[in-house]
Amino acid sequence: MIGPVSVDDPEVGIQKLLERHAEFCRRRNMEISRYHLNCVTKQESPFHGDCSPSHAEAFMKLSSWGYRLWKEQFKQSNHYESRACSSGVCKIYRISASSDGCLVLPTERCNCETRMSFNIQCRHEIFFHQCFIASLWHRQWY
Repeated sequence: MIGPVSVDDPEVGIQKLLERHAEFCRRRNMEISRYHLNCVTKQESPFHGDCSPSHAEAFMKLSSWGYRLWKEQFKQSNHYESRACSSGVCKIYRISASSDGCLVLPTERCNCETRMSFNIQCRHEIFFHQCFIASLWHRQWY
């Protein structure tokens, strides 16, 4: 309370008022973000099965530009299939062009141009792992 009946100085009262207002704004922004996330998650169909939270995790962890890149790579990963090779190596190739392919190892990163230039989880790695993995993204995308 601010005024003649106030116990605190006017400066202290104004400070408390501003702190309360900032807290209300922070809570409201969190509610808006949760609502937006729920709308986006319902609108777009993420991976099937166990990795459905990956869409929400990518949205929450990545910056807006990083999320747009992930979403584009995710869409492109739907056009790929794989052939299992020896010792866990997987050859991932575009469905329409079976001759071109990218070898993905379980312990190593993909060597495609997109992954090398942006330092992100490329469509081959998304297809291979079937989910969003935050550690495969450079910190500039957070």
